[in-house]
Amino acid sequence: MVAYVELDVPGFAPGPRIITNIVDCDPESVAVGQRVTAVFDDTASGHALVRFHPV
Repeated sequence: MVAYVELDVPGFAPGPRIITNIVDCDPESVAVGQRVTAVFDDTASGHALVRFHPV
């Protein structure tokens, strides 16, 4: 699922927003305003993509 995630950065209110994926959950269980945590998925090219899953 694709979502905008607002990052919690001290000194910024609101924090910057990024478009990303929400992973490892049932899409129907996700709600606006829900807290998420970052996970990093390795790619075949050796880079990592940041994605998020619900806390």
